[in-house]
Amino acid sequence: MILFAVSIFLLTVFLFQINNYLSFLNKIEKILPLYIITSAYIILIIEVAGLLNSLNKPLVILTIQLVINCFAFITLKMLRIKWKGVNIKEIKYELSRAKSYIIKYWGLSIYAGIILIVYLFLLYVEIRFPQNTSDSMYNHLSRIGYWLQQGSLKTYFGFSNYGTTYPYNNSLLMIWSVIFLKSDKLVGLVQYFATLFLALTIFLTGNELGFTKKGNALAALITLTFPIIIFESITAQNDILVASFLMIAFYFLIKNLHTGNKFFLIFSLLAFSLAIGTKQNALFALPGYVALYVYSLIKNKHQLKSLLYLSVISTFSFIIFFGGFAYLQNWINFGTPSGNAFKLQQERVKQDTQGSFLDQVVINSTRLSYQFLSCEGIPPKYEYACTKIKADFFRSILAKDLINIENHAYIAESTNPLI
Repeated sequence: MILFAVSIFLLTVFLFQINNYLSFLNKIEKILPLYIITSAYIILIIEVAGLLNSLNKPLVILTIQLVINCFAFITLKMLRIKWKGVNIKEIKYELSRAKSYIIKYWGLSIYAGIILIVYLFLLYVEIRFPQNTSDSMYNHLSRIGYWLQQGSLKTYFGFSNYGTTYPYNNSLLMIWSVIFLKSDKLVGLVQYFATLFLALTIFLTGNELGFTKKGNALAALITLTFPIIIFESITAQNDILVASFLMIAFYFLIKNLHTGNKFFLIFSLLAFSLAIGTKQNALFALPGYVALYVYSLIKNKHQLKSLLYLSVISTFSFIIFFGGFAYLQNWINFGTPSGNAFKLQQERVKQDTQGSFLDQVVINSTRLSYQFLSCEGIPPKYEYACTKIKADFFRSILAKDLINIENHAYIAESTNPLI
């Protein structure tokens, strides 16, 4: 516990140093860069400890943190950036502003207060009760146990190929507390905080797009009430975490589009790299992200060369350090960035039980389309009719011979489909 407190202290000192670079942002906007930088900081120290085969040695983790903090301090001195302490007057001013907003929008404040109570209860549940979802225990937490046994992030041979090949930024963030506390009681906080930052990003994105602050706040609060968000916010999974990183990436890219500020582009690329290193599904957002990026370059064409140069350097660096560790390891061990389940000793299956690439594209596209066209949230009497129409439409497609949803090739455990 004491060593974990020291680690948190070193992280806090590092963030205070980083805060000196963020003077161009207002108080609320600063929260998002500090969040993604915190995530990158923890991921980096865990990766370095893994490379040193010292992942299960808390003192090595603290030493790495100390080295990074010293580097940040020296950089501040070289750039002659003054250390900014805590301004009590500013804090009092922000508190008075918050009080005035609460009084002005009392209805919205009551709604926010109720949600706050719910999330405080969720925090208690996360700490008090152990993780019990199958995905958390089978994939995301099991690899932490392997890593701690071997003292590194090296590929291991276990019962789940996802554990050793799938992107694992979420597990790198969770293992930080496990290393010091020898317990998984705090692993759910990764998604818990990601949920709160996701809501904050929705609010700030709405502001940036010109919508009313009241409407943006309502949208952010409603997001926190979705059952899927509530139930997953305290699990050791990764869906909300990757969503928060992606949302932040798009928010800062929009800020770059509007202002041409290069720091916003750096934050955006860092957030997107973190998302890719968390879950492969983040790549589905790449076309939209690239389109918005190109539009931003066109609008800020007066600094096109510098933005392109910065983009190449930042993307390469961030992918290497914060997004591509799992992919590089898969490439080294299996010859492909996504890994190769067939080479794992415990999960050998026959090639002919797997669907072709075209079959997988068709079945997954159909499945994702079905999920995307959601009827939830509308009045119940209309929701039933909407669901029935959607089911009838897709049933005619799924009944075709081209898509056989009963095929064991699309079951996670194709050799034992009933387990």
